[in-house]
Amino acid sequence: MAVYTILSPTFVQAMVSVYPELNGPPPGHGVVELEGIAQGSINTTYRVRLSDDSVWFLRVNEGKPFERLIRERDLLHTLGALHAQLGVVTPKMAVSVAGSAFFAVDIPGGDRRWACIFPRLPGRELGVFEVDASHTVQIGAFLGRLHRLLRRFPGGPNPYGHRVVQGWLPALVAHPTTSTTALLLQRRLQSVLRRRRPLPRGLIHGDLFVDNTRWDVAGTTLRAVFDWEMAGRDHLALDLAITICAWCFRRDGEAMVLREDVAAALVDGYQHERRLEPSERRGLHGELLLASLRFAASRLRDFGLPREATVERRFLDPADYVDRFDHVAGLGERRLRGMLGLSGAGRGT
Repeated sequence: MAVYTILSPTFVQAMVSVYPELNGPPPGHGVVELEGIAQGSINTTYRVRLSDDSVWFLRVNEGKPFERLIRERDLLHTLGALHAQLGVVTPKMAVSVAGSAFFAVDIPGGDRRWACIFPRLPGRELGVFEVDASHTVQIGAFLGRLHRLLRRFPGGPNPYGHRVVQGWLPALVAHPTTSTTALLLQRRLQSVLRRRRPLPRGLIHGDLFVDNTRWDVAGTTLRAVFDWEMAGRDHLALDLAITICAWCFRRDGEAMVLREDVAAALVDGYQHERRLEPSERRGLHGELLLASLRFAASRLRDFGLPREATVERRFLDPADYVDRFDHVAGLGERRLRGMLGLSGAGRGT
């Protein structure tokens, strides 16, 4: 999320007017507040408050193929149907009077982007400083249920898979502001991929960060999971690795270190819902290295290159994920497995 496309209140009001769920009965609801959200880096996102005091989130999909939007829409429909089994609320795209979830945003110069709008999900955001093992065991259990229930969902490939990341790096190597870090990432990625072996595949969330979840008022119970636009098919262990990277590290002085109790709880929660196969236990170290490189590269691409001065974004430092890579590489596979409780037979169903 960020603000790349500037929308006026008049434009948003026109969009609201064709979505019955937002507009309500005549004379309809007016736009009271329109706030761009600087958090994130990929799409433009606005918080929209209407005259009935309801809150919605409007997303302009920046440079995304329309077929990917259709896949996301279909996935959200499937997730909604599995609400009881998943145990969390997931987003639902509002539908216009024409039966479409998408609204055209025509940019000067002939470019067309597609916007969609979502209701506010229940619960509150959890602060990173609040995260402990009681949270990550729930996150792990949710991820395990997702992987088990949607293992065969016919989604497209991981839109941020390793081939995509490889494709970013030559331009980053060639640019003077990113060349040193990009060359390091390129060499490390080549080394990790040479050792990567096939693992069980299925649908992955791909971006299960703390700020993509909502919790009850006390901050103790997981209520909602959102931001499914990076979902696709890849190694299930990669999704587990991404989630460990997102939830289970902290700064210790200059070093980035794994929070052993928090990470072990996440894996334990996962295995209560889906037991890791032996190949996944062995491969998780490499998937953690790959996950670290993926987010280091995307942050370097999004924040290391010059962008328009009008763009509102929260800076995300690529070094945070370079440091994760260094820590995981230093642990080695055997020690990591021990820290995560994966040295023995493990638990699960």
